[in-house]
Amino acid sequence: RRAGIISHDGKNITFKDLSHALNATYNFAPTFCLFVPTYAANMLKKKYSTDTFDLAEVDLHNGIEHDASLLRRDAHFEPNQSVIYVPYVKELLASASETSPDGPILTIPDVSRISSKRRAEARAENPEFTLDTFHKTFGSS
Repeated sequence: RRAGIISHDGKNITFKDLSHALNATYNFAPTFCLFVPTYAANMLKKKYSTDTFDLAEVDLHNGIEHDASLLRRDAHFEPNQSVIYVPYVKELLASASETSPDGPILTIPDVSRISSKRRAEARAENPEFTLDTFHKTFGSS
Protein backbone atom coordinates (compact mmCIF):
# COMPACT_ATOMS: atom_id res chain seq x y z
CA ARG A 1 0.00 0.00 0.00
CA ARG A 2 1.12 3.52 -0.72
CA ALA A 3 0.68 5.76 2.30
CA GLY A 4 -1.90 3.27 3.50
CA ILE A 5 -4.19 3.90 0.53
CA ILE A 6 -3.74 1.19 -2.12
CA SER A 7 -0.94 -0.89 -3.60
CA HIS A 8 1.82 1.39 -4.91
CA ASP A 9 2.11 -0.50 -8.19
CA GLY A 10 -1.66 -0.52 -8.75
CA LYS A 11 -1.77 -4.31 -8.90
CA ASN A 12 -3.57 -7.03 -6.96
CA ILE A 13 -5.94 -4.62 -5.22
CA THR A 14 -8.89 -6.19 -3.46
CA PHE A 15 -12.26 -4.59 -4.09
CA LYS A 16 -12.74 -4.43 -0.32
CA ASP A 17 -9.46 -2.49 0.04
CA LEU A 18 -10.65 -0.09 -2.65
CA SER A 19 -13.91 0.49 -0.74
CA HIS A 20 -11.95 1.30 2.40
CA ALA A 21 -9.49 3.54 0.53
CA LEU A 22 -12.28 5.55 -1.12
CA ASN A 23 -13.89 6.18 2.23
CA ALA A 24 -10.67 6.94 4.11
CA THR A 25 -9.19 9.14 1.39
CA TYR A 26 -12.20 11.05 0.06
CA ASN A 27 -14.70 10.66 2.91
CA PHE A 28 -17.38 9.55 0.44
CA ALA A 29 -20.51 7.96 1.86
CA PRO A 30 -20.06 4.26 2.69
CA THR A 31 -22.77 3.35 0.16
CA PHE A 32 -20.85 5.09 -2.64
CA CYS A 33 -17.61 3.45 -1.48
CA LEU A 34 -19.28 0.06 -1.80
CA PHE A 35 -21.07 0.86 -5.07
CA VAL A 36 -18.00 1.89 -7.10
CA PRO A 37 -15.86 -1.20 -6.36
CA THR A 38 -18.91 -3.46 -6.75
CA TYR A 39 -19.62 -1.88 -10.13
CA ALA A 40 -15.95 -2.33 -11.11
CA ALA A 41 -16.00 -5.98 -10.02
CA ASN A 42 -19.12 -6.66 -12.08
CA MET A 43 -17.69 -4.77 -15.07
CA LEU A 44 -14.55 -6.94 -14.89
CA LYS A 45 -16.61 -10.10 -14.31
CA LYS A 46 -14.95 -10.64 -10.94
CA LYS A 47 -16.21 -11.25 -7.41
CA TYR A 48 -16.16 -8.29 -5.02
CA SER A 49 -15.59 -10.47 -1.97
CA THR A 50 -12.66 -12.60 -3.18
CA ASP A 51 -10.99 -11.29 -6.33
CA THR A 52 -8.29 -8.71 -6.98
CA PHE A 53 -7.71 -6.39 -9.91
CA ASP A 54 -5.07 -4.11 -11.40
CA LEU A 55 -5.88 -0.44 -11.95
CA ALA A 56 -5.01 -0.85 -15.65
CA GLU A 57 -7.99 -3.22 -15.97
CA VAL A 58 -10.54 -0.50 -15.24
CA ASP A 59 -9.33 1.59 -18.20
CA LEU A 60 -12.19 0.36 -20.37
CA HIS A 61 -14.06 2.80 -22.56
CA ASN A 62 -17.55 3.16 -21.11
CA GLY A 63 -16.59 1.02 -18.15
CA ILE A 64 -15.83 3.70 -15.56
CA GLU A 65 -14.03 6.01 -17.99
CA HIS A 66 -16.47 7.83 -20.27
CA ASP A 67 -16.65 10.47 -22.97
CA ALA A 68 -16.91 14.16 -21.98
CA SER A 69 -14.48 13.85 -19.07
CA LEU A 70 -13.47 17.01 -17.26
CA LEU A 71 -9.77 16.08 -17.40
CA ARG A 72 -9.21 13.72 -20.34
CA ARG A 73 -9.81 13.73 -24.08
CA ASP A 74 -12.40 11.26 -25.31
CA ALA A 75 -11.05 7.77 -26.06
CA HIS A 76 -11.65 8.44 -29.77
CA PHE A 77 -8.91 11.11 -29.65
CA GLU A 78 -6.70 9.66 -26.87
CA PRO A 79 -6.94 5.89 -26.40
CA ASN A 80 -4.64 6.01 -23.35
CA GLN A 81 -7.10 7.30 -20.77
CA SER A 82 -4.39 7.75 -18.15
CA VAL A 83 -3.23 10.87 -20.04
CA ILE A 84 -4.46 14.08 -18.44
CA TYR A 85 -5.30 16.77 -21.00
CA VAL A 86 -3.71 19.92 -19.53
CA PRO A 87 -5.90 22.42 -21.45
CA TYR A 88 -8.98 20.88 -19.80
CA VAL A 89 -7.36 21.14 -16.37
CA LYS A 90 -6.54 24.81 -16.98
CA GLU A 91 -10.07 25.49 -18.25
CA LEU A 92 -11.60 23.73 -15.26
CA LEU A 93 -9.53 25.74 -12.78
CA ALA A 94 -10.21 28.98 -14.68
CA SER A 95 -13.94 28.32 -14.43
CA ALA A 96 -13.85 28.58 -10.62
CA SER A 97 -16.11 31.37 -9.43
CA GLU A 98 -14.45 31.66 -6.03
CA THR A 99 -10.87 31.92 -4.82
CA SER A 100 -8.98 31.48 -1.61
CA PRO A 101 -5.36 32.11 -0.60
CA ASP A 102 -4.73 28.47 -1.60
CA GLY A 103 -6.13 28.93 -5.12
CA PRO A 104 -9.36 28.57 -7.05
CA ILE A 105 -12.45 27.08 -5.44
CA LEU A 106 -14.77 25.14 -7.71
CA THR A 107 -18.40 25.29 -6.62
CA ILE A 108 -21.10 22.81 -7.59
CA PRO A 109 -22.54 25.29 -10.15
CA ASP A 110 -19.01 25.77 -11.60
CA VAL A 111 -18.55 22.04 -12.12
CA SER A 112 -22.07 21.72 -13.50
CA ARG A 113 -21.42 24.46 -16.08
CA ILE A 114 -18.07 23.07 -17.23
CA SER A 115 -19.48 19.54 -17.34
CA SER A 116 -22.36 20.71 -19.56
CA LYS A 117 -19.88 22.52 -21.79
CA ARG A 118 -17.65 19.44 -22.08
CA ARG A 119 -20.63 17.25 -22.96
CA ALA A 120 -21.76 19.64 -25.70
CA GLU A 121 -18.23 19.93 -27.10
CA ALA A 122 -17.64 16.17 -27.02
CA ARG A 123 -21.00 15.50 -28.67
CA ALA A 124 -20.12 17.96 -31.48
CA GLU A 125 -16.47 16.90 -32.00
CA ASN A 126 -16.43 13.14 -31.40
CA PRO A 127 -18.01 11.03 -34.16
CA GLU A 128 -18.08 8.06 -31.74
CA PHE A 129 -19.49 10.01 -28.78
CA THR A 130 -21.50 8.01 -26.25
CA LEU A 131 -22.70 8.97 -22.80
CA ASP A 132 -25.44 6.91 -21.23
CA THR A 133 -27.46 7.80 -18.17
CA PHE A 134 -25.23 5.77 -15.87
CA HIS A 135 -22.10 7.66 -16.95
CA LYS A 136 -23.89 11.02 -16.71
CA THR A 137 -24.83 10.14 -13.14
CA PHE A 138 -21.44 8.67 -12.26
CA GLY A 139 -19.63 11.65 -13.80
CA SER A 140 -21.79 14.00 -11.75
CA SER A 141 -21.15 12.23 -8.44
